[in-house]
Amino acid sequence: MGFLYFLLLIGPLIFFHELGHYLAARRFGVYCEEFAIGFGPKLASFRRWGTDFTVRALPIGGFVMLLDRDAVEDLPQDWDGLALQDKPPWQRALILLAGPLMNLLIPIPLLFASGVLGPRDYTPALVGHVQESSPAAAAGLLVGDEVLRVNGKRVVSFDDLSRELRSRPGEEVVLSVLRGEETVALRATLETTLRRDPYLGIRQTRVGTLGIQSVGFTPDLHVDPGSAAHDAGLRLADRVLRINGEPVWTYDEFVERLASSATPVTLLVRRSDAFTELPFLAERIRHVEVSLPAHLDAEAFGIRSARATIDLVVPGSPGDVAGLRRGDRIVAINGEAIAYAWRAHDRIVGEPEREHTLTFERDGELMDTTIRALETEVTDDLRFRHNAVLTGLGFLQYTAPPTPRQWSLGQLVGRSFTDAFRELFGLIGALILGVWFLVTGTVDTSAIGGPIAIAAVAGEAGRAGWLVFIGTMAVISVNLAIFNLLPIPGLDGGQLMFLTAEAIKRGPLAPRTKQIMQTVSMACLLALLFFIFKNDIERYWVDIRNWLNS
Repeated sequence: MGFLYFLLLIGPLIFFHELGHYLAARRFGVYCEEFAIGFGPKLASFRRWGTDFTVRALPIGGFVMLLDRDAVEDLPQDWDGLALQDKPPWQRALILLAGPLMNLLIPIPLLFASGVLGPRDYTPALVGHVQESSPAAAAGLLVGDEVLRVNGKRVVSFDDLSRELRSRPGEEVVLSVLRGEETVALRATLETTLRRDPYLGIRQTRVGTLGIQSVGFTPDLHVDPGSAAHDAGLRLADRVLRINGEPVWTYDEFVERLASSATPVTLLVRRSDAFTELPFLAERIRHVEVSLPAHLDAEAFGIRSARATIDLVVPGSPGDVAGLRRGDRIVAINGEAIAYAWRAHDRIVGEPEREHTLTFERDGELMDTTIRALETEVTDDLRFRHNAVLTGLGFLQYTAPPTPRQWSLGQLVGRSFTDAFRELFGLIGALILGVWFLVTGTVDTSAIGGPIAIAAVAGEAGRAGWLVFIGTMAVISVNLAIFNLLPIPGLDGGQLMFLTAEAIKRGPLAPRTKQIMQTVSMACLLALLFFIFKNDIERYWVDIRNWLNS
């Protein structure tokens, strides 16, 4: 099934790439001898418009064979002007560029279709949580406010709002906010935070943050040992599901209902018990009922939100070396108070080159420790190795599901069109940067994958659903475009390099020079293919061996 997904993904991309070359050549009057999908022996062929259209055995590429004057000893006189060499340099350049350009155009309809045919729900730009000591708190933003504009630019979804804020690190912004039935203007100076590039995960970028979330935190509890809450039967990491039989969704709602209840309350909580002696059974989920008194002040009773609480410390990780334990509650990082643990985590991961001082609370006592993130190479589910920054810490932080709204069909079409171009340019920029990282050694060459890797990606995407599949097809198409434009002999970029040499020389290259360049070109291409297949075989050797032995 994986091979079928591979053919469904790579086949159309190769076809449209070669179609770009073919259409451009026909437009400029160059004779096309063969239009081939794949390499090796022919499996099928037919002839139209003077061209042999063929499908070959190895689906790892394709080619358009154009009339080459140098390869034909006695070219008929009436064929003058039909060879590629007979055309001016700008036309030959456009013919070479047409294939990669087609691969850059294909993602637009794919990404557009993914947007239009995907979910119509969206999260509005509502404030569900305001962090303490954040720019949002200083500006006076309140839970329930809806942000309408940022510096006069309209925002509708929370993604719109986040995108606008991320692009303005350290800037002062004017927020137009709907509060009840009144619209108010608030000013806030955004914080600057280092985040990983969303496409590559390698580059650190500076982004603006306001200190809000779209939704509130679920009622996951930090229960102080020895507190009245602990004596009543509550435990660390309990999640409250119901109060007196009624569901509760956020921690703030939970606290309000405890305080306002005139009678004792019964909580239904979900509890996870770890089984360290049974690694194959990581935890057991059970439900427990706990009775609490009326008019309860949660914090005085020993209950706090677990949004700043450590839930997991991986043995041997930076968090473990720092002496942190499950149940520790992070209070500050580098002397700056924080309201939730991921703010500290983002800071540690965003600046892995330095040590950070964490202040945390354990058994009612404040302690300090230093921690530095570990930069290491990891292997993902598709056997790709890449650099990652790890702390080894996991946190008790979940968000309550928002109340979604729905785009109208017109809004969905307009936004999908805009998002398709935004995503395309983001992919192009990320892949160009990725090539630069390969050249400079920032990324190891083992990250390069070939047909086997693409087949694995296609199989995973196909099993994830057709929306993921066409999104993956868009990403691979951009990869093919950038790859083919590299100045490597044998690729379109290499041919453009030779064409540039002719332009500089102001005339065709000498036959001997061309022969040497073509020989070197083929050698380079074969070496590149060998290297790519070597990476694939090393990455998937166990699967290949099992397949051969089956």
